[in-house]
Amino acid sequence: MKNSTEEGHDPAPRVSFAILLAGGSGSRMRGAVRDKCLEPLSGLPVIAHSARAFLESGAVGGFVVVHRDDAQRAAIEEAFALVPGMRGAGAPGVLWAQGGAERQDSVLSGLEACPPETDLAFIHDTARPLIHPETIRALARSAGEHGAAVAAHRVSDTIKRIRAGDVPGLPASLEDLDRSTLWGMETPQVFRHALILKALREVARLGLHVTDDVAAATRAGHGVALVESAHPNPKLTTPGDIPLLAHLLSAREASAAPRGRLVKLCGVTRAGDARMALALGVAFVGVNAWEHSPRCVRWEDMPALLEAIPQGKRVYVDVDPDDASLARALGLGFDFAQIHFDPGAPGIRERAARWSALAMPSRLWLAPRLAPGAPWPEWVSPLAQTFLFDAYKAGSFGGTGCLADSARFDEIRRACPGRRWGLAGGLGPETLPALRHVAPDFFDLNSGVEEAPGMKSAEKLRAAMAALA
Repeated sequence: MKNSTEEGHDPAPRVSFAILLAGGSGSRMRGAVRDKCLEPLSGLPVIAHSARAFLESGAVGGFVVVHRDDAQRAAIEEAFALVPGMRGAGAPGVLWAQGGAERQDSVLSGLEACPPETDLAFIHDTARPLIHPETIRALARSAGEHGAAVAAHRVSDTIKRIRAGDVPGLPASLEDLDRSTLWGMETPQVFRHALILKALREVARLGLHVTDDVAAATRAGHGVALVESAHPNPKLTTPGDIPLLAHLLSAREASAAPRGRLVKLCGVTRAGDARMALALGVAFVGVNAWEHSPRCVRWEDMPALLEAIPQGKRVYVDVDPDDASLARALGLGFDFAQIHFDPGAPGIRERAARWSALAMPSRLWLAPRLAPGAPWPEWVSPLAQTFLFDAYKAGSFGGTGCLADSARFDEIRRACPGRRWGLAGGLGPETLPALRHVAPDFFDLNSGVEEAPGMKSAEKLRAAMAALA
């Protein structure tokens, strides 16, 4: 089996790898497409959606792509070039492995291509392009605890089994199966690297056939934790699946975009405040890690606070963080990273590019500090899909209580169209009624709904939400 490393990447220090299986024959596509992992889907090749999901999850440090031949490898490299964060500074390591005659041979090839210090191996069929970053993070936590985990869904259909020798289309004796005990297996299937490598090598040595990696682990005596998929994760198998996948992907992206008069509550330091805010309808909860903020939450206290905030609503807030801090936050389970910074600071363009590569534009919220009259820094626009306009106060970054300039907000938003925009700065029940003419994608509340820094007032937040209703 031929394995190689993509020039320019050094994946050796990484400990978690996604093994992307791309070498399947796709026989059930009946010739409708030449290569289903490269088939266009909502503007990207199918395989690019899986790569993007793993990048956005923050759960893996690199990829092993199991490919069919050199021509397919070249096409996959072109597909990866379309995914933000797969090239340039901070890009993940990409390894390549030759596929085998059967799926289990391809998986074994991918596992053997991983660096020896690999901890978790995420084995994923790229024919499942709708895998969600939340599911990947849940699998990482479960496999880290139990050694093996698989994405799965409950079987909802009535399932019957026919006897050996019965022929479909002719009368048969049908046996009912208890569907409460049945689960459909998906991918990723995640294992300690050493565990699944040993199991599949034993399968190969004995000349056995297994239909998935869970079967190999189970045969070796290892239990596998089921992680129920909270999002549809169907497989591209026949030509009729393509429009269904496109519809599901379009619906997901539409629902994920902040819209309407949504509210983010920033500077939350107490789990009770987070639960109270969510009960009142807040869409996002911001946790501040900047050490100079009176609302700073210590790193060791963040996991307990995050337990009170559902996935999809967690926003890490910091000022000009280093790469290690941003990576640590994403590893803790934050869904978005809101970064305040001075766009004129030395070296800021390079740092901001690394933030975009680490967090991905879809998860990065940038808040450049803009003095009155300062132009929009156009170099920032491609780095993120969401921006925050905050009130300006020299030497400060947010949480000042200063009132935002709504006219300036409209001016800045016009300078960077096609992005999602949040408005922050002194917003509370007293100031929001005067801003009803302003239509950001979300309002960012902080000091205007507090009793003291970091201590949110349920009464003030309730009144603020009512003012936006």
